[in-house]
Amino acid sequence: MTDSPDAPAHSDRPARLTLRGFAVSVQREVFDADRGLLGTWLQLWRRPGATIRRYIEWRDPRLTPPVRYAIVCLALSTLVLQWFGGIEYKVGFAQGIAAAEEGSEPIPAWARSIGEHLHWWLYLVAVPAMAGALESGYRGRINWAEALAFATYVLAQISLGVILLAALASELPGYADSLPWLLWPAYFAAACHGYFKPDGKGLGRALSTMALMLAFLVLFTTALAFVAIALGRAFG
Repeated sequence: MTDSPDAPAHSDRPARLTLRGFAVSVQREVFDADRGLLGTWLQLWRRPGATIRRYIEWRDPRLTPPVRYAIVCLALSTLVLQWFGGIEYKVGFAQGIAAAEEGSEPIPAWARSIGEHLHWWLYLVAVPAMAGALESGYRGRINWAEALAFATYVLAQISLGVILLAALASELPGYADSLPWLLWPAYFAAACHGYFKPDGKGLGRALSTMALMLAFLVLFTTALAFVAIALGRAFG
């Protein structure tokens, strides 16, 4: 096998990839409880703040990087949504849209799209809302890049965790499947507390940052809704 023009300059070429080696790499990445996707998922539940800090400060190679981890978790959460038929709260939006159209003018396509894909709209504003709260609540302790990595990990972990819990609760009466969303602010506060505890920041600061995150979330969601309305009127 000839050298690739893009190969590293050093001569320490690893052994050729084999089926066994490929299988081992998949096992380590997906099924190893101490590293890779499963290891990252477990550690982010056990010690969210300390785990995120370990990646941000040390780039721990055992942890899946935040963007890759978020892509996998969001893909899995979408599969769970499809598997369970959208889960009750999502079905409720679709039914509400259909009911609102009876005896009135049809709801614009942009409004229907927001209602049917509300969870994706929330994801769109969730990362900047969390990052903004972190940067404001712990000013000087974390920069924007670190805050974005932190928020990406939290979004990924919560998106999959909430969807799984909502799926399990989908057969319960009432709006029980909406209750898992309360896990999001609690998990964010726990991650903040664990991350900044070595810096002497207590639980009170974590809770105030959580409240700030919720305020930013409402603000950004409202702004996004106004943008969607303006675009809908301009092009709809």
